[in-house]
Amino acid sequence: MKALIGALALALVGLLGARFGFREEAAPLPLRLVVSTGLQFLVLGFLLGPHGTGLLGPDLLESFSPAVVLGLGWIGLTFGMQFEPGVMARIDRAELGAGLAQALAAFVLLAAVGLAVAALAHWGPEARLLVLAGAAVASISTPTGLAIVFGAAPAAGSLSRLLSVAASLDGAVGLAALATVLAAFHGRPAAGGSLLDALRWLAASVLLGIFAGWLLVSVTRRRPGRQELVLFLLGLALLAAGSQAFLGLSALFGSAVAGAFVARTSAASRRIQDALGRWEQPVHVVFLLLSGALLRWPGWEVVPLVAAYVLLRAGAKVLGGLAALPALPRGRRHRGLGLGLLAQGGLSIAMAVSIRHVLAPAGGTGLDLFFATVVLGVAVSEVVGPPVIRRMLAVRGELSGEPARG
Repeated sequence: MKALIGALALALVGLLGARFGFREEAAPLPLRLVVSTGLQFLVLGFLLGPHGTGLLGPDLLESFSPAVVLGLGWIGLTFGMQFEPGVMARIDRAELGAGLAQALAAFVLLAAVGLAVAALAHWGPEARLLVLAGAAVASISTPTGLAIVFGAAPAAGSLSRLLSVAASLDGAVGLAALATVLAAFHGRPAAGGSLLDALRWLAASVLLGIFAGWLLVSVTRRRPGRQELVLFLLGLALLAAGSQAFLGLSALFGSAVAGAFVARTSAASRRIQDALGRWEQPVHVVFLLLSGALLRWPGWEVVPLVAAYVLLRAGAKVLGGLAALPALPRGRRHRGLGLGLLAQGGLSIAMAVSIRHVLAPAGGTGLDLFFATVVLGVAVSEVVGPPVIRRMLAVRGELSGEPARG
């Protein structure tokens, strides 16, 4: 009976949240910042979880594991579908290179700092795995913060365009880095494997993603109906993410590879994107609720770790933005590139959930501390980032003084 009540509560909150939970168009900017992050659903999930009412207890959360995998698959597919040829053809190659380069530089910097601290503190291999995974999560940004700023006032200019490209696509670097880390430590988180083993598992992740994408392209060639297409997408998301999770690989990366394959080879890619978009909010709400329920309060030591996460990430993004400037022509080099990418969002939380899902069998307080640090750090970054972006663009004169209409 408790499982039935928990499932009904998730379904009800998911539907109502998708219908009303993101309606913040007329709200003040601070409220829009909070609502757009989905932080309210994380808090609600935490209250429904073991540390709140206990409606979603540990055993029940374990039974909802397929829903978590489905959410990871759906988010990964949605991200990968961005790489449609028509969309990529409209993106300036220099801006794309700079956007990816700043994320790669941020990952390298964060990984180097984290591994240096781990060596000085004599942390074990498990801690080094979490450090590298955290660096992958922290290296990316989100277009959500930009959407809030652009929705409050129209923006036009080279920096606005550059930030849009970088925030939308730099997740590819983080997903690839996370997949590489999980492949390197596959099956042996306490020691790590050889380079050849890591390459084999990484190749297996890519091939599984391509196979899932090919399967979706094959079953959609006869133009299925709308309801049938949604069923195909549900099955494909579970297959793409579930096969990766079963093998201890990155469910998000494999699903993103599948989505990119579909976007570049399927004649129905536009219909698939529309179907993914229509169901994005319900899936996102349920995913955030389950993510909040998975949170374990590890103690007040998480507070300085969250502060360190936010500050180190900010520094790495600023330095990464500076390192990426040579990829741009001289007239379009903006020293504030990294500062404009401080916001994070749902993809970062999904990466943290993916890591927790893979490493959950080993358990331990370290994993709970890592998950709480990343989730809370992402929430802080998402609230702090948009005001910084808004001020930068206003100073450069790229924001209109009049609010956007319609």
